[in-house]
Amino acid sequence: MLTTRKRLYGLMLMMLFFSPLAHAVTTSIDGFYRYQNETDYKTSPYQKDGTGIVIPETDAKIPISDALVGLRIDIQEAQNGQQWQWEYFDPNGVSLQKSIMTFYDSYLGQNGCFVFSFFSYACGALNGSGINGEVTLRTYCREVGKYSLKFTAPDPLAKTYNFELWASHALTDTSGL
Repeated sequence: MLTTRKRLYGLMLMMLFFSPLAHAVTTSIDGFYRYQNETDYKTSPYQKDGTGIVIPETDAKIPISDALVGLRIDIQEAQNGQQWQWEYFDPNGVSLQKSIMTFYDSYLGQNGCFVFSFFSYACGALNGSGINGEVTLRTYCREVGKYSLKFTAPDPLAKTYNFELWASHALTDTSGL
């Protein structure tokens, strides 16, 4: 009898571990983009084939005349209480924008909700446990210099993107004025 119990217990553990209900969260990054104007961003936000220009993870140079930068993310199989964080830093290391997104099975009477630290939420997207979106920062007319974005996820994915905002000679030359 003892041997039978051990076998049943082992079988139950395997079923739980391999059950389709027991999924691990996956976070993927679909690219870091720059948008030359807000129309480019507004006409295709969150689309992999959008009009944004892909920029490298490190040492990207972006003109201050651009409207914004954005990191496109895709999250699947989120579990209750899991969090994603992102934070942009200016050339002096000062935080410009820190955001936290938490997944809840239930929030305000709705199922499958991603709740953002900036008082917003989205429920029921992508089968209730997934979402895709873009983490953006306005870059237009910001101070020139080196900026960074730090992104962390629970699966564990952690990335830092470094980019430099620069002003071309045509934008900064006021000698003819």
